[in-house]
Amino acid sequence: MTDTRKQALAIPIIALTVRENTPVSTETKPAGGTQRAEAATPRPDSSRAKKEAEGVFIVHNGVATFHAVKVGIAGEEHFEVVEGVHQGDTIVAGPYQAIRDLKEGTHVKPSRESGDTTSRGGAAREHRAAVSHG
Repeated sequence: MTDTRKQALAIPIIALTVRENTPVSTETKPAGGTQRAEAATPRPDSSRAKKEAEGVFIVHNGVATFHAVKVGIAGEEHFEVVEGVHQGDTIVAGPYQAIRDLKEGTHVKPSRESGDTTSRGGAAREHRAAVSHG
């Protein structure tokens, strides 16, 4: 054991995934209503590099939306969440590849394995989801 924290908000490890997070560049925005030709050409510099963000899919009205999170202490089955998820949020959890392939805005519904992980301190509600196509 390396650390403990009382009243920590936790999510199941199987809910956490990684997505590319492309920062918005201001280089191509017009300055003063006109756009300079050199500003319209993308430059391969580090400010435009794609970065990955850890996060979870939160369910609102049956639709999964990716939300970046900041995790803290890692346990055997759960991660502490420092930012990005709130007590009572319904999150999608499942096999690694299913969560990795889940797309923003996908309609989901609870599966029979859905559970409430609030037994250990504060937790977001786990929502094992079946993906609806159509």
